[in-house]
Amino acid sequence: MIATNGAGHEKHLPSINGVVPMLMVRPNQVVPVTLQFPSAQAGIPVAVTPLDGGRINRNDLVILPTGQVIFTFSPGAMPGRYRVMVQTPIERHLLEFYLVDPRQPPGSRRN
Repeated sequence: MIATNGAGHEKHLPSINGVVPMLMVRPNQVVPVTLQFPSAQAGIPVAVTPLDGGRINRNDLVILPTGQVIFTFSPGAMPGRYRVMVQTPIERHLLEFYLVDPRQPPGSRRN
């Protein structure tokens, strides 16, 4: 997965055993996502489903001749984990996004 994190940096994250490492995002951020499949899979339909809320910009996705699938994901405004399931007829991948609570930034501790 190639996607832009909450700091505006492009991240390249591999799918390891069907799970892509978590990407930190901002509330309501529009996250451009590019997935890379083998170009031999061009034309295969891809289902992209938000499991914990958020929105995908389109539902009629197919693998392009370049092997890419391109869409945007927008999490909600509530802090927490947002999972997105990506399925083709032959494989599944789980993308994970995490929205940090601005009142409880990473590294801060509750006492």
